[in-house]
Amino acid sequence: KRYSADAISAAAPADPARQAWSRGVLLAENLPLGELVAELGRYHLGYTGVDPRIASLRVIGRYPANDLPRTLAMLERELPIRVQRTLPWWVTLEPK
Repeated sequence: KRYSADAISAAAPADPARQAWSRGVLLAENLPLGELVAELGRYHLGYTGVDPRIASLRVIGRYPANDLPRTLAMLERELPIRVQRTLPWWVTLEPK
């Protein structure tokens, strides 16, 4: 339920993305790649960036929030991208 100064709303089902997050999973439902990578960046030290030419690619799937190498490998298999590792803590996603 949600409460405000004027009303109490009816209970609603929990957002699946929030439920997944509590289990360490990022749920992408037609999410731009740039937004997914920005969210992943909240879980990892260092820089993880996306080339603007691919930032708008749409992503659908479930990705482990706490395993950046695995998530990047999944994205690289599913999308026309490549992962460029400049340094261990500096990763950029680029077009293939």
